Amino acid sequence: MAKTGRNDPCPCGSGKKYKHCCLRRETLGKSEAMGRERAWETTTEKLFGFAREPRFQADLVTAFDLFWNNVYSIDQVGSLEPAQVMNFLDWFAHDYRTSQDGRRIIDIFLVGGAGELSEQEIQAAQADSDALFSAFEVTSVDEGDSVRLRDVFRGERAEVAQTPPLYGLEEGHM
Repeated sequence: MAKTGRNDPCPCGSGKKYKHCCLRRETLGKSEAMGRERAWETTTEKLFGFAREPRFQADLVTAFDLFWNNVYSIDQVGSLEPAQVMNFLDWFAHDYRTSQDGRRIIDIFLVGGAGELSEQEIQAAQADSDALFSAFEVTSVDEGDSVRLRDVFRGERAEVAQTPPLYGLEEGHM
């Protein structure tokens, strides 16, 4: 398919030139998407920096041992791949419950620890706060109905509707 030129008739059929019609909407949409992506990136950087503050150090060590099942110690963090460290920090900031009050670091971040955030950054942090990541064990499956899960890290149990991505799961799967 040939690329539409700026001065070509708009493919939507409006009769206007592409540059005066859909090109503007497409450019604005791409710009908004890039702004959301940048807000997510800067929010993640700020959140991870916040999670490494001294007040969370004891929790960081405990969480590190839990996440790696004591295979690595916090002193060995330099031997891990950057992606492994990022995966840990992501889980620590979003899902680990602090020992002091049982709150997640992202929730503490959102209620005052974040400092100056743009509206897009606040939206990105709130969306991150609403999404949970963990490891789950399938405890039972009611075929075509529901799947019962146990959060391996927190021991909490949940029941979710069996949807196509969950088909084929069997008891004991992680």
